Amino acid sequence: MFGRLIGMTADVEGETNEFSDPSGTFASLAAQLTELAPLLDGGLDGSTVGERRQAVVTLCSALDRIEAATATVAGVAEDRFDHVLDGARSMATWMCARTETDRPRAHALLGLHGSLERFDTIAAAWRSGVIGTAKVKAMLKAGHGLEEELVRDQAALLEHIAPLRVGSARAVLIRWRHAVLADRDESPDDPRPTDQPVNSIRFAPGVGSETNATTILDPLHAAEFRSIVDAEVDRLFRTGHYTADDGMTLEERRLDAQLELMRRGALVQTEGGEAKRSVILLVDVRHLMPGLDISAVERALWPCGTTDGTPLARQDVLDTLVADPAVTAVLGFYGLTGRFRPVGEVTTNRVANASQRRMLKARDQGCMWPGCDTPATRTRAHHEPPFERSKRTTTDELVSLCHHHHRCRHDEGFTIDLAPDGDLTVRRPDGTPLPAEPPGHKLPPA
Repeated sequence: MFGRLIGMTADVEGETNEFSDPSGTFASLAAQLTELAPLLDGGLDGSTVGERRQAVVTLCSALDRIEAATATVAGVAEDRFDHVLDGARSMATWMCARTETDRPRAHALLGLHGSLERFDTIAAAWRSGVIGTAKVKAMLKAGHGLEEELVRDQAALLEHIAPLRVGSARAVLIRWRHAVLADRDESPDDPRPTDQPVNSIRFAPGVGSETNATTILDPLHAAEFRSIVDAEVDRLFRTGHYTADDGMTLEERRLDAQLELMRRGALVQTEGGEAKRSVILLVDVRHLMPGLDISAVERALWPCGTTDGTPLARQDVLDTLVADPAVTAVLGFYGLTGRFRPVGEVTTNRVANASQRRMLKARDQGCMWPGCDTPATRTRAHHEPPFERSKRTTTDELVSLCHHHHRCRHDEGFTIDLAPDGDLTVRRPDGTPLPAEPPGHKLPPA
């Protein structure tokens, strides 16, 4: 399985560049890096686009595999007390004394080696380059306290998350964890780390004159809260209150935006008039059917929850639809590629109405341009074919594009072939197609 997942090719500028490592050995990785040596040692002034892109992909993969090899060797050295020969207190101390590695990184690598002792399949996938360090950490986090189930499901999970981008892989692993806890008849929040109730905020003295504010929210309130705050951050950027060089971090902007919202006492709306606070649930009709006997892995890949990937149990969905009229539920089904397929409607208006925007947001969940990860809240509904030709607006002929890629389609010569189910093919001005993968999946390396 690993050889099949690793092997891939990329066609750039008319040349086929191989990026495959069927053996998954460190010797093969060294050979790939050796091939890059003339390019890196000779400078990049004379390099081509294909060479630079291939080098970035190879080096990023090498970083993860070298981390895996370092963790393995350092872990074995620690197990055999090699550091004692130099009088070091620990292998982490020994590493810090002889390399540029700092203590947190040394402890992290050694910790990963120790955590993977029971998960040989995950460890082998990391060393061979099937998955990177970020996915290894995500799998271990999802399996915390569920080690027996992770041992059971590790191979199946690896097969599903290997082609995904890290963010999408994390969403699958979160859903798997919720499914396993449901099988155990436990809550994902059990036991709670503190006595603070859900949907509450606590103020406590911090360092000096500072105050710590701790907020705990359930999935629905968290999705609504995040959407409102991020919309306000976007508005403050548009009005010039924030700039790219203002020195503020994302966390500082979010708190400032919260204070702006509270001072103004009003909600920000999208350009089409839909309130940002709306929470959309994606509900697979089959998911509501009782008595389904499916595995935790299958449920993890069969999502039911909010459009930002937050999973909800079947009973939570039913309770929410009954008790909370502010929540919009979009019924549909998940196709073979894992994309949600809602029902659409047709109008003669140029601008998509609120219902069409909700369904478009539920279907696309972000900019559909291959490789773009702009969230749905920062996209617009693009007509394909253009409204000037079709004279109609229907979900089947709309696609979510961010501002940058909307401009690429209209002004830079790119074209789009849009299928009725929302899948699309983007072509460069010369007619060659961009690599096509389902949303959330990694693109080919070049």
